[in-house]
Amino acid sequence: MPRLYSFVVACWLAQSSRSVAHPVDDIEPEAEPPAVVYETSDPHDTATGSIEAILKQQVQDNVAASNPDFSLSSGGTTPYTGNAAAAADEALKQILTANEQKKARVAEERGHIDEERSRHSRRMMELEDKLRQSLDRLQERENNIYASEHKLESQLEKGEKEMKNLDHRAAEGRFLHKRIHKSIIEGEEGKLKSKYHGRIHPHRHEFAK
Repeated sequence: MPRLYSFVVACWLAQSSRSVAHPVDDIEPEAEPPAVVYETSDPHDTATGSIEAILKQQVQDNVAASNPDFSLSSGGTTPYTGNAAAAADEALKQILTANEQKKARVAEERGHIDEERSRHSRRMMELEDKLRQSLDRLQERENNIYASEHKLESQLEKGEKEMKNLDHRAAEGRFLHKRIHKSIIEGEEGKLKSKYHGRIHPHRHEFAK
């Protein structure tokens, strides 16, 4: 591509220098070529077609101008004009080929980028699903731990109530045991006293004391 542009610039400079060094009188101005319009729905393609037509015409003019045997006034076709047209066609073909290659590379790179973006999106979705599942499992474990703690607290509270009831019952049992023991002992002592009260000499008993 740089060689092609250098060639076009060189041709243009040659034409400019020739027109300044050898002015030609009574030469009818060359009619402008009709604008090339490509039927397409894409404005970019239309503009590209116009640019290609302009480039082709400029290359033809520059090649013909750099040829000393090219007759500007004849308006006919010479071997040199044919060579210029062929060179212009070849140059334009190279430009179009390079553009198509660039478009193909851009499309390929865009495809790679889209594929990488899709793969990255799928990977992110998989990671989000795994993270959501992990969070759900953690939430479930937290709920189970909370339920276990609540159950243990309920059992502990129930055990404390049972311990209090047992302590209360034990106190009642001890009280009843003492009461029964006391009543039994007092009853037996009363029976013994009443049984042996008349047999014990009061004076001897007092003397013994």
